[in-house]
Amino acid sequence: MKRLLLLAVWLALTPTVQAESLEEARALYEQGDFAAALEIAEPLAEGGDAEAMYALGVMLIEGRGGAPDVAAGREWTEKSAALGHAPAQHALGLLYTGAAGDEPDWDKAAHWFRNAAEQGFAPAEYHLGALYAEGGGVERDLVKAGDWTKRAALQGHGDAALEYGIMVFRGEGVQKDEAIGAQWLTVAARQGNPVAQNRLAWCYAAGRGVDADPVEAAKWHLLASEAGRADPKLDEMVKTLSDEQRDDARARAERFQAELLEKQASNGTSRDE
Repeated sequence: MKRLLLLAVWLALTPTVQAESLEEARALYEQGDFAAALEIAEPLAEGGDAEAMYALGVMLIEGRGGAPDVAAGREWTEKSAALGHAPAQHALGLLYTGAAGDEPDWDKAAHWFRNAAEQGFAPAEYHLGALYAEGGGVERDLVKAGDWTKRAALQGHGDAALEYGIMVFRGEGVQKDEAIGAQWLTVAARQGNPVAQNRLAWCYAAGRGVDADPVEAAKWHLLASEAGRADPKLDEMVKTLSDEQRDDARARAERFQAELLEKQASNGTSRDE
């Protein structure tokens, strides 16, 4: 009875109040108070709010505020996706790739990724591009893979920038251009992607797509290594540098890291990537 009365109160609220309440639930979630966030999101979801349905689905799947309930979380995510909510459609696509431990259903994954991608949702554009590159749920098509990956990269999606940079650098599904490929690798590297940092280090070491610069190569290698992307061959390259060059590379890496941390602190990170 108490639950029904609570739901009746929430259904009577204006959309503005509901939006503010959902923001409160999101803030509580980000603060780690999952039980309180769940208490706010659940009646909103039951009242038909697609964003609340999505938030509730994510919390249930992840076990935020209680034991994980993948089945219930999937159900709420499906309801939100059916209402056209792009993040929910993307999340549903991820579930169908086997992200929750189920057997993958690539056709359904591609379907939901496409629905979200066609709304311009960058993470879905990126994952749809990956399916076209691999032939999962769609016929393998490197041109379409490049197109969808580029769309996500243009919206600032870091992994997409890395993958598109590699495609352009190699000429896979797109026109080969090492200089433009290196530019996209730089975009991803500046976002802190260690794989992109490693690739960019090689670009500077070999002078491919950029002017050769062993100190800049060492800088990106140091950053990648500290993020877990080791590379013994680049270690050997760094050993050939003078003490002054190594100190310069270290100083550049430390400046970059400080700037990146400051940027992340001011901008935050995307919940849907």
